[in-house]
Amino acid sequence: RGLVCSIEINDNHTHSTKSGESLRFLPADNNVRDIFNEYFDSGMGIAEAQKYHEQLIELKEDFMLESLANGSISPCYRTIRNWHDTWINLNLGPRTGKGLIEKLKEKQKFYSENGITVLFKENPFSVIVVTPIMRRAHQMKEAQEIIFVDSTSACDPQNHSITFIMCPSAAGAIPLAIIITMGQTYESYCEGFKLINEAIPKSFSGQGYPNIFLTDQSAAEINAINQVWPKSKTLLCTFHVLQAVWRWLWDSNHQIPKEKRKPLMKNFQNILYAERVVEAECAYRQGIENVEFSQWKKYLENYWSYKEDWCLCYRDGTSRGHETNNYCEVAVRLYKDHVLGRVKAYNILALIDLTSTTLEGYYKRRFREYADSRTSSTRLTLRKMMKKVTYLNKEMIIQENDNEFLVPSEKEQSMLYYVDIKSGICSCPSALAGKFCKHQYTIYQFFNIKSVNFLLITPMDRYNIAKIAFGDKVLDKSFYDPFIAETQGEENVSDEINVNSKENDKRHNNIEQHRTNFIQETSTNNNSKFENVINLLNSCNTSYGSSLSGINKLEEKLKKIKTQGQWEHFLHTAGNCIPTRQRDGARIKVQPTTIARRAVGVTRGSKRLLGGRPPKGENPPKKRKRNLGLNINSNQPNAKSHGSL
Repeated sequence: RGLVCSIEINDNHTHSTKSGESLRFLPADNNVRDIFNEYFDSGMGIAEAQKYHEQLIELKEDFMLESLANGSISPCYRTIRNWHDTWINLNLGPRTGKGLIEKLKEKQKFYSENGITVLFKENPFSVIVVTPIMRRAHQMKEAQEIIFVDSTSACDPQNHSITFIMCPSAAGAIPLAIIITMGQTYESYCEGFKLINEAIPKSFSGQGYPNIFLTDQSAAEINAINQVWPKSKTLLCTFHVLQAVWRWLWDSNHQIPKEKRKPLMKNFQNILYAERVVEAECAYRQGIENVEFSQWKKYLENYWSYKEDWCLCYRDGTSRGHETNNYCEVAVRLYKDHVLGRVKAYNILALIDLTSTTLEGYYKRRFREYADSRTSSTRLTLRKMMKKVTYLNKEMIIQENDNEFLVPSEKEQSMLYYVDIKSGICSCPSALAGKFCKHQYTIYQFFNIKSVNFLLITPMDRYNIAKIAFGDKVLDKSFYDPFIAETQGEENVSDEINVNSKENDKRHNNIEQHRTNFIQETSTNNNSKFENVINLLNSCNTSYGSSLSGINKLEEKLKKIKTQGQWEHFLHTAGNCIPTRQRDGARIKVQPTTIARRAVGVTRGSKRLLGGRPPKGENPPKKRKRNLGLNINSNQPNAKSHGSL
């Protein structure tokens, strides 16, 4: 039989084959899809992956504009969205439901292979994440001294609570564990805290519990800590205590008049910041004697019942001077900024992945910079200490023996603080709380003797921080040696003195004589200069006259000068609005009366206002500053950032 029919194919399309719209329909192969899966694995979203892929296409040598319109090379957003949804279901599972628990069980083995411990309990639901850095941080001695605990939420669609367990170190706070619970209840906290002992058998430097927990006023959190670690002591963050009291006073249900809120708050602050127990008890008696407000009396009596947890006079050096859990507050902000990017995670598995990768990488970079001497925090802290001791010189310090000194107080120089460098103690209030005080720094500055509480800046400390960050991959200890060895200069000087002792003695006498002459000449020049300044003041007073208000203002400033540093500041800033030299192109400032005539809300600066028609509408209201002390002095409620106490 012959052919039934014949088919003839023509290559004449009824649509365009070379336009950008037609190229969009070309399907992408599996190689392009695998590339985008790698983008998603690295943490990119849909828009970011598409933008990055297009940038790579433009960098190729054979790049043509048609390539960006070709769907097989540069897929459209809808295609990438479909790939991303498939990738999410494969790697993160559903947002909620039993499928999420099954996916978590499936990924536990993957986490374990990468050195990450992830344990969880289903009822009540709680998860603990321990990364390699967190596990190594438990070996530090600081991990058994004081621990900071704080919780946050609103980081995923189900609003799980994320609890940060942190300890201090030379490089800042280090996380010891991240606990994710369904809520902030006593049962959830108990299950989460028990998982720490299960995940890390030798937790908290092998002790199994820390000496002190510093928390906010969460009753569920504190009770859970006491249940899991009964040998640990819990202290309250002073900032959260003051914030809670100030909010209580501003609660209209308690019927405290506005003019009475500030005095009552000041009385509570006197109790909290009392340096001795007697002073705290005296301030407390003054507070409860106020029978005008019975609710305030009951409220204060309730706080006094657990005064050892928040009153500073009941604390000792074991708290290392820590009064707040600001370390955790900062860690929460860093977590939401750097880890989550201020965007809620897809589900709890995404939180675990981000904690295991992004958060781990952040702390690794941070500790690496500290170990490589790329941070200036220690230097700035020492500079701050240096400014605090400008009122002292070596002759004012009494040295009783090699380790014991008597250092004058700044306010009352007749009062002497006892400093024992070997034990790392000082009789000042700051040192009694465990802080490194300025009196201990004074001994280092004038006698070159370090206290045991001195800031950790030795090569061994940098090596220990690097070991926490890199583990077994840490470099040799010699890599973290300083640029100039500390003892090298002392050894060289000692050798020179032994070789040429007589010549050195002669030079020393000449130097001392020259130094004495220089001091005498400098003192004479200073007196002469000061007399010249007095003559100039008299001349200006004779030529231009002096207003009574100006003289009173100058007298008021001079009376407030109590230290050498304040006097030096006055000498360098008096008359700072008067130019010391003339130069071309300097800005012409407006007259002082012009600033005074400006309306409320307009800038008080010395620049002229911009011309033209002002924008319509009123100035937007400004947010209240998050400064508890300022708001107390202004007798206004404190700024509320999150949650309710």
